[in-house]
Amino acid sequence: MDHFPLPKGAQPIPVPNNTVQEYSKGDGGFAGYPARCKWSPEDLKGENEFGNRQPKDVEAFFQTWLYFGAIIEFLSVANVSATIADFIHPSKRLVSSKSLPSKLRRLNKQISAGSKEQQRQWHQGTTAILDELSRFLCHYCSGSDSISEANGTAWPVSEEISMSMIALAYTLGKATPNSSSYSLPTTTLLRRCIMQTGWCPMDVQRMEKDMAIDGHYYTAGLSKPLGNLSHENCSSVACLASSSMSEDTYVVKHTDECCDFGHGKENFIEIEVKLVVEILKAGGFPVVSWIASENKLEVKEFNADKDNAPTYVAISHVWADGMGNPIANSLPRCQLVRLQRMVNNIAPHIESPDCPIPFWIDTLCIPVANHLKEYRALSIRRMKDIYEYASAALVIESQMNSIPWGDAYDTSLGIYFSNWNRRLWTFQEGMLTQKLMLQFADRAIDYREEHSFHDEHKKSIR
Repeated sequence: MDHFPLPKGAQPIPVPNNTVQEYSKGDGGFAGYPARCKWSPEDLKGENEFGNRQPKDVEAFFQTWLYFGAIIEFLSVANVSATIADFIHPSKRLVSSKSLPSKLRRLNKQISAGSKEQQRQWHQGTTAILDELSRFLCHYCSGSDSISEANGTAWPVSEEISMSMIALAYTLGKATPNSSSYSLPTTTLLRRCIMQTGWCPMDVQRMEKDMAIDGHYYTAGLSKPLGNLSHENCSSVACLASSSMSEDTYVVKHTDECCDFGHGKENFIEIEVKLVVEILKAGGFPVVSWIASENKLEVKEFNADKDNAPTYVAISHVWADGMGNPIANSLPRCQLVRLQRMVNNIAPHIESPDCPIPFWIDTLCIPVANHLKEYRALSIRRMKDIYEYASAALVIESQMNSIPWGDAYDTSLGIYFSNWNRRLWTFQEGMLTQKLMLQFADRAIDYREEHSFHDEHKKSIR
């Protein structure tokens, strides 16, 4: 498993080497190994306690066959040599897959250099091995406890070894060009590791469906969940930590660096609501800029039917992060300073003649007063135009904000598990805008720069 990426400081989950003999190639190839070892089809199904064998011998057999044998036979299809010793830790007690990526690169190089007929034969050979491997893993590792029972006899293979087999099958399937997609089970070992560190059960269930075992393995290596929420009251169908919000108890948050300003009402800056209403009546919508030197919000009108409409950035956020306000169109001064700084920092990505660059945020620009419900509804109807006409949409979400940009795995997980990625309306905002920018701890990046988790891993092993 040490060929899979891990978070900084995390250690691979130890996988014991319980084999007692070398894998022997011969008649029937990979599928013929059981017969070469005097195992009948009934023995493989677990009948008569795997042919009256001791559990430790059964485990040793399956590890030799479904792990080491799968690697050796898979590589030998294109004449890449390998032995069990190539995948054993120097201590001899643990399995090590560090050399697997380099072996697979050699395999792909051989395949690419072969004739079309050779490539067809090699593809046929690797497919047969993966079919057999996935068939047995699904048979024995798909139960509620990841170790299923066959004819009343439990498969006596440890969770660690089972996990390594599933990881191997996934890796071999992804490492070869034009390989088919194989159905593989998940592992309760990784699920248990993830749950023990405090992740939301709903996120874990979603992740098990959306990610493959390399994503599960990386997440299990994190010392704590991303973000600072407690998920002890969450379930597999609802994340209460990120969705519970009442207008009566809602708290507008200040920034972490809010030491220059107090937390009193005098440090909340309110937009000129009367001007907002006039702009909405005229067929446009308001955008704002924080003018620090004058300690005020400057309001401009955006109307596509008028000349000189300002360039602006639309802010996409989640109210659970504390940047909303259910009782007034105002935000703390510290938040306005932070928002304007972030918006100005994406200037290289957009063409704007203004500095500071105007921005739109629902907290300020959609009237909340009860007597202005008509204009609130009007603003919501114009949301499509607001995001379509914006030069960019800037996503500001607490979980992504806590992660520095740079590590493809951490940033991909940050996006996947973010509260912003849970909301239906945020998908609409992201799709409507010309350019989607994601704000991380140190900078904002164009969403198109973000590499997918699986693509990055696939490149690393090819």
